[in-house]
Amino acid sequence: MPNEELGRLIRSYRNRLGWSLDKASQVCKVARTQLNLIETARSDQTPKVETIEKLIKGLELELHEANQVRTAAAIKTDDASYGYQIRVDEATKALVDTYLALEPDMAMELERSAQSLLNIQQRRMPR
Repeated sequence: MPNEELGRLIRSYRNRLGWSLDKASQVCKVARTQLNLIETARSDQTPKVETIEKLIKGLELELHEANQVRTAAAIKTDDASYGYQIRVDEATKALVDTYLALEPDMAMELERSAQSLLNIQQRRMPR
């Protein structure tokens, strides 16, 4: 199943806190049945980005742990559809937003780099 890694990660972080499914469900504001489906990888659907973010916040994951969860939620080898690409983009945006929130000085540097790349790309485009 494509979501086994995600389920394994969520369960291990929940167990680390010593929480039951009920406790994690309450703290993370995710239905117990949905949390159970995620942990056991019994659903063919990848959880919504909002659900992943609730779990990350509720389980108080460190940045590298949150990135592991986001990556596990985004990688689904049997699905290369357009709709899935949006999920990957949302997960990537969430990762960048998290990083920028932790390192605000990097925002200006990234903006300058992005602007430089745009300038180079515009110069290369035929008129």
